[in-house]
Amino acid sequence: MAGVALCHTRAVAEPEVLEGGRLNRGAVVRIGNRVHRPRGPGAHTSEAVLTHLEAVGFDGAPRFLGHDEIGRQVVSFVEGTVFSKSNPPWVDDDAANARALGRMAKLVRDLHDALGDFEPPENAEVFRALPLRGTMWNHGDVQYANAVFRDDTPVAFIDFDCCAPSDRMYDSATLLFCSRCPRPDHPDNARRERAALLTAEEVLDGYGATDDERVAFPFTIAATFDDVADFMLERGADLFTDGDPDALAAAVDRSRWQADWWRTRGGRAS
Repeated sequence: MAGVALCHTRAVAEPEVLEGGRLNRGAVVRIGNRVHRPRGPGAHTSEAVLTHLEAVGFDGAPRFLGHDEIGRQVVSFVEGTVFSKSNPPWVDDDAANARALGRMAKLVRDLHDALGDFEPPENAEVFRALPLRGTMWNHGDVQYANAVFRDDTPVAFIDFDCCAPSDRMYDSATLLFCSRCPRPDHPDNARRERAALLTAEEVLDGYGATDDERVAFPFTIAATFDDVADFMLERGADLFTDGDPDALAAAVDRSRWQADWWRTRGGRAS
């Protein structure tokens, strides 16, 4: 399917710009039941991932449909709700949020099982290397903004641009960014610590983590927070903090502090 141009012989619906995303903001459009997206670094690999998922019967991802006449990637539109610019209605209830993230971890496990025998294209390029070594192909950016929900149930992941090999628990670790994370500058930090640990337990249970993965999970989470800090510094304030360098520095410092929190105190998650 790669490289196939999609020809339209009938009237095409008016494009609808889809919300969300930083790197492709304003550039992803829905036309009928198809989504047209710019192709960036690693697009050939992500398309191979989607093709494999369809071949093995995994329903929790869009279908890769080819390329349009201007070279954009075309995938099927997945019906449901994506919380790209608003939080889910349950996010302020720490227990309910943890349960929802546990259900996302279950979908992550289903995704990983489907990718267990994925063979990447020769000389496969990825958008960026993930921070932990491993051979499991991960989605690479699992969060509410990249999950499709129906009611409170996650049914699919979208935006596979960041897929890359890494540790098996990488995708599950990124779910902690959707929790009420510990912060040194908040008076409710005790609640935040409890919420984060509760989420970690639900995620581990949802994924079906092994004993060794449970023991290592706080350090896996720490690596993801450090990696996000590195990525923010690499891409800069224009992308992450509307051009405000002081806000970027604060966000980086906070992510570093949170990484240290998981390394030193998050062991209770195991």
